[in-house]
Amino acid sequence: MLLSTTMKNIIFLLILSFSMLANAAWRENERRIDTNLEVSYYNNIGSRFIKTQTNIIALKMGGIETLGVEPKRGPAEFFSVNHVDDYLAHIAKYMEWEAKASKNKDALTKEIGEAPTPMTGIRLKFGFHSGNANAHYLTIISCVKIFGSCSAEKQEPQYYAIEDAKELALLLTKLKNGEIKSGDVASEYQ
Repeated sequence: MLLSTTMKNIIFLLILSFSMLANAAWRENERRIDTNLEVSYYNNIGSRFIKTQTNIIALKMGGIETLGVEPKRGPAEFFSVNHVDDYLAHIAKYMEWEAKASKNKDALTKEIGEAPTPMTGIRLKFGFHSGNANAHYLTIISCVKIFGSCSAEKQEPQYYAIEDAKELALLLTKLKNGEIKSGDVASEYQ
């Protein structure tokens, strides 16, 4: 059975909306993380990538330790402690390709892979995107797996410059090692 693009978009939006509503209730024990990580977005008017203020938080989603990356502009992405090895493998592949593309002065866009999130039905799609032959970005975008493909209709990915991709990898490693944990900071002030 073939579904029209409109029908796929409707199904995507319904699943995404349901998942976000269900998972919003699962957010607990948020703690801000001090870091220099900033996500970039593409500015069509200026034809360039611009870094945006980004909040990094540790939280629990459905009882699972999670790292949240919440840029001021654009959608938030959430990384589960249970899948850190998958995320790190995709980031390592980006770093390998970034070094090769920088050396060869190549510019390309290519998907790296997907990994689960703590949110039901939502996956993260990792990719490689060259702004030009000298600037290469890790891209991460949420998608919904529908009928075997990961659909991310009409969403803008988060773009990570090389230094931000390295910082994300460091934060994910700390999450995996238990060095970053969620917690209610306010409860420590009695």
